[in-house]
Amino acid sequence: MTDNETSDSSRHWTQVDVGGGKNTIHGGSGHQYIKFGGPWVQIILVSAGIGGVVTGILRTPPSSPAQQVCYGILLSLCIILAVVCLWFACKKRRTAFIGLVASSVLAAATAASLYKLLHDHGSISAELENNQRATDHSFILTFKGEAARSRLRFGVDLRDINSMDLCHANSKVSLTVLHDAVISSEKIEVRSGKIVELNLNGPKSHVEIEAVINTSKAGPNCKMKLGVKSAVFRDEEWWLP
Repeated sequence: MTDNETSDSSRHWTQVDVGGGKNTIHGGSGHQYIKFGGPWVQIILVSAGIGGVVTGILRTPPSSPAQQVCYGILLSLCIILAVVCLWFACKKRRTAFIGLVASSVLAAATAASLYKLLHDHGSISAELENNQRATDHSFILTFKGEAARSRLRFGVDLRDINSMDLCHANSKVSLTVLHDAVISSEKIEVRSGKIVELNLNGPKSHVEIEAVINTSKAGPNCKMKLGVKSAVFRDEEWWLP
């Protein structure tokens, strides 16, 4: 027996074959290879990936359209990455196999975290529950939402009761947040057609706003009605679009 033959016969290769119900182990030279997969496993991986993307998108938490689009894209990328890592884990050295499986688990965990973050902080619609006129120039607006958020954003819509007047163009609305009928925030003044965002001083799903119309530049006899547009409860998070 030659030296080369002796060297070859002393090598020990290790391979674990997991597929179709067969486990084959071979030995060698300090390197362990793991063969994982087969047609059925690959079909299951692709099916699970497609199912995960569809389920995640169908169960998107209430949020703004922009947030839903970003969530759908990131969720799809995470699930695709998890499937690809498992797909390419076939016939890899043990260290590479473990790394790819760990990457797929991390991608799946990131997808779950995206759902949790959007569920807890995503913008949700705020319903104008009540628009009560307190005086000729003041209103109490009551908003409610499905979940508590720390800020309220909406558009102000002033309209003249007499369609011949143009008071709304020269008027402003002062808005303050009420807590138990007591003012709990500073006043914010805004013109009709503008978007305003109010700090609710903590998460709230039900809030009252005092709105006072300032007609000093429009005329003392001006009478208007106040409406709101596109009201949403939201959180101020840097990562939210």
